[in-house]
Amino acid sequence: MQKGVSSDRAATLLAGAARPKLELGLRKAGLAHVAVPEMVMAYYADLLADGVESQSGASAGGLEALSTAELSLAWEWLLAMGVPEPEEPQAAWLAPVRQGMAWLVRRQGGR
Repeated sequence: MQKGVSSDRAATLLAGAARPKLELGLRKAGLAHVAVPEMVMAYYADLLADGVESQSGASAGGLEALSTAELSLAWEWLLAMGVPEPEEPQAAWLAPVRQGMAWLVRRQGGR
């Protein structure tokens, strides 16, 4: 989360940070002549912050607040995003969804 800045400002900062990577990618692909389009970034971490668990325990409104059907849908989405299946079968959806979200954040966090 971008601390101390508004969501709009965080999105602008993230888009600005991504622009040089896109420019480099275009050059490496032999497309240096292609103009980099205006970039817009979505920033939503502030919307998720209330649902993030702290070390002291789960917060109200977090994954624990989801119904079994909602957890099942979240798991289907995570699988579509490439989250690996758990090595051991799970009796409930909460653990795989929590682990899958953590995996996805780690994998996508540097982009």
